[in-house]
Amino acid sequence: MFFCLAFYVNAAIICFTIGLLPDWTINEFVVQYVEFITWLLVHGMKVAISGVIIMFLVIILSYRERVAAAAGVEHIKLFRFGKWKYFGFGGGDTHVVSITITYY
Repeated sequence: MFFCLAFYVNAAIICFTIGLLPDWTINEFVVQYVEFITWLLVHGMKVAISGVIIMFLVIILSYRERVAAAAGVEHIKLFRFGKWKYFGFGGGDTHVVSITITYY
């Protein structure tokens, strides 16, 4: 009973306020409100799907040893990422010989 009464009081206050505004009508308000709710639902679904994908990746990365063992590829190096390789500081076999400077 209380929530019905609160809903009707809030609806009356909103309708009265919108009626006082010079450039708005109740019908325009309802159209804008429906467009806003539609926008929220569409973008909420996108956020939910992105969250599920991120949670799936976090779970897979936290159990990557078990997943690799289950897939039978625990002894194969699938990715080789070196922090400094892409900046030119070492990182594997190169044909360039390092230069050593010795002070006497």
